[in-house]
Amino acid sequence: MSSIPHNAIGFGGALFQSISHISPGVGLVFGLAPAMGVAGAAAPLSTLLGLIATLFVAYSLGQLSRAVPSAGYYMTWLSRAFSPRFGFLAAWITLFSEGTGPAALFLVMSWLMQGSLPALLGWNPPWIVWDVLLAVILFLIACIGVKVSAGVGMVLGFIELAVFTVLAAWLIIRAGAQNSFTLFTPQAPGVQGGWSGIFRGMIFVSAAFSGFETAAPLAEETRNAKRNIPAAIVGATLVVGLFFIFAIYAGVLSWGPDRIGQYLQAANPWESMARNVWGIAGIWIVFLALLNSTIAVGNASITAGSRLVFAMGRAGIFSQRFARVSPVHRSPVAAITLITGVNLIISIGVALIFHGPVGGFSFLETMGGVLGMILYVSSCIAVPVLYLHSYRQDFSWIRHFLIPTIGVICFIFPLVSSIYPLPKSPMNWATYMDIAWLVAGILWLIILNRRDPQAVQNAAFVISNSPKGQNPKGKKETP
Repeated sequence: MSSIPHNAIGFGGALFQSISHISPGVGLVFGLAPAMGVAGAAAPLSTLLGLIATLFVAYSLGQLSRAVPSAGYYMTWLSRAFSPRFGFLAAWITLFSEGTGPAALFLVMSWLMQGSLPALLGWNPPWIVWDVLLAVILFLIACIGVKVSAGVGMVLGFIELAVFTVLAAWLIIRAGAQNSFTLFTPQAPGVQGGWSGIFRGMIFVSAAFSGFETAAPLAEETRNAKRNIPAAIVGATLVVGLFFIFAIYAGVLSWGPDRIGQYLQAANPWESMARNVWGIAGIWIVFLALLNSTIAVGNASITAGSRLVFAMGRAGIFSQRFARVSPVHRSPVAAITLITGVNLIISIGVALIFHGPVGGFSFLETMGGVLGMILYVSSCIAVPVLYLHSYRQDFSWIRHFLIPTIGVICFIFPLVSSIYPLPKSPMNWATYMDIAWLVAGILWLIILNRRDPQAVQNAAFVISNSPKGQNPKGKKETP
């Protein structure tokens, strides 16, 4: 067993790991659209409030990463704050919410290709071709190593932001005197129930930010991780959040606030708006930008998932073969292979069960979203516990209590609304699968605790520069 390369990337690589994982282009076109169903033309206001709420959680996760930078992120944070058993369950939840992220992206690729290629080229191969092709491409990028992978993420992430920012600016300038601050008030057209509709819109906005914390698994490969990782988590949230506000305002304005209901019925309204200002070239530009966005977030997702499997292998929770790295590129090839292969199987399976990529994607997003919010709330609670227990000299009532408490409050409502009342069949199976996954994790914890108690204990100590089995308990690190 070797180690992953230390100091391989800097702040920029970590920043774009999180930005790419959020996927600004896909989030804008597919993620924020449901918010318009309840917030109407005031979706920019919901997006602004959603950004503020997510920043509280992002800052809290940054404080955990500052204290305990680790490839195991949630696993290690909750182990150190509560107990190794909580850390194991956090890893189990993360394994699903992050570990199955690529499967959803494989299906987005298939969805995008099926929706755009027939009109652009008159060519429509079976969706499974695109599913497999993206899996192969992302596997090869990830195996080359995190430095190259992060570089790819930076380039793709920059292109993605640039294309949609230019288009949004073009739409705003073209609107001229039609620009209005009304879109940032509950009085905008289409709002359901005033402020109630605005707050319900925040649920979908929060989901669109999913992945903002995924710079954390690169802590052991990032220079000055205690400074750069927290800055990358908060920075990515802020950059993408401002982009979302700017772009969704442009989209609502250009489409027409009074016609917002038709926005939800369009297959890809951004292709239509791009065509209105740039002609047929606009459709190609948006299509290629979304394709770029899918590859970028898939790359970031496999990187994050494979680092978690690597950390769990190193701790002894999984086989230690997953903690081995390539002697050439020093990337965890076994972990990457597992994440890519399992996600390919999952993506094909759910697409077949739910009659295509769209149904499969919706099912996976519903499952992963609930588990992700559980992690956010748990981690915010962990901040004051960790600092009061292990870093009392650095504890701040504002940074380590007030801000995390607000983060918990902001996400409790979306979490409850996601599971009650249950969605209609077949999407209600997502909730049942979440429960089944948690039960399976508890059973595996019981079995592992009996067979190898030290493996569970190791979850607390998978921290930067600490090999398996080294117990740093008692050390007082200054975060």
